Amino acid sequence: LLPTTEAFTTPAAFGVRKFTPTAFTQQENISSSALEAKKKKKKKKKTSPDSEPVVATLEVPVVEDVVEEEAAEIEEPVSVVDDEETKETESTAETEEAEAKAAAEAKANEEVEAKAAAEAKAKEEVEAKAAAEAKAAEEEAARIAAEEAAAKKAAEEEAARIAAEEAAAKKAAEDEAARIAAEEAAAKKAAEEEAARIAAEEAAAKKAAEEEAARIAAEEAAAKKAAEEEAARIAAEKAKKEAEEKAERERIRAIAAKAESKQRGILEAKLAIDAVEIAERKAERDALAAKLAEMEAKREALAKARMQPKLPEEEKALADRYGNMDVKERAFNILADLGLIELHVDPDSESYDHSNDDELVPENVIV
Repeated sequence: LLPTTEAFTTPAAFGVRKFTPTAFTQQENISSSALEAKKKKKKKKKTSPDSEPVVATLEVPVVEDVVEEEAAEIEEPVSVVDDEETKETESTAETEEAEAKAAAEAKANEEVEAKAAAEAKAKEEVEAKAAAEAKAAEEEAARIAAEEAAAKKAAEEEAARIAAEEAAAKKAAEDEAARIAAEEAAAKKAAEEEAARIAAEEAAAKKAAEEEAARIAAEEAAAKKAAEEEAARIAAEKAKKEAEEKAERERIRAIAAKAESKQRGILEAKLAIDAVEIAERKAERDALAAKLAEMEAKREALAKARMQPKLPEEEKALADRYGNMDVKERAFNILADLGLIELHVDPDSESYDHSNDDELVPENVIV
């Protein structure tokens, strides 16, 4: 066997020397081929995606591949070495290459794992932030829905209360109008009955006077006849009789005139009393109408005061009115303007009605 040469290269960037020995025997050639196949198998080996998915997606350049590519371009003859030296050098180079490759792969795996952990942490933070925002939006929507439902319920209750008050006021007005109409009808009927009674009394008085006059005429005729029959006998008595009869007639006329005057006075007094009662009832009706008009005006004012939204000039007028008041006075006037409190008439006022002062208020009446 003749000694052979070996090719080598020394890359400046890596400082690694590569030897390619030539086999001297058939056994060494087989061993060298098996070693080369083992090295190539190691170069092609990759991490399984099932065991380490992060490393499987990363391709790390190997220093040995760069060395072999540059070594293929430059080949220089080297001195022949013996078989022991060649094996030792080859084993040292393989060990260095394996260590460098393992260090590079470990570093790449650490970088990929750190990047994946950072991405997972950022994704968790984004998801947590989105979940917190969604929860806050749901709570805000629930709060707004609850406030809208409460406002709607309050508006419906207020409208129902106002409608009930208006219905009660309308019913009270209708009852009062019906009562007044009934009283007027009763008064009219009583006046008609009284007028009929007075007319009947006048007719009876007139009939009695006529009967009295007929009786007097009969008596006069009888007296005249008696006087004529007795003229010769009682001449002096006739004159006396005539004087007495004349006095009687005057007395009867006076009695009739007095009775007629008395009846007329009774009728005029009754008519005067009825006129006073009718005037009082008319005054009551006028007072009730004024009270109803005042209630209607107050209801319209309250409805206008509670109406929302208001015009800018109305808002300015309210601000000017309440602006100069203190807190208590402003609160009192706002409640009064909205109809939430009721003002009472001053008892010392000239327009105060004292006719009902002796009556109990409804809440003090025990049923």
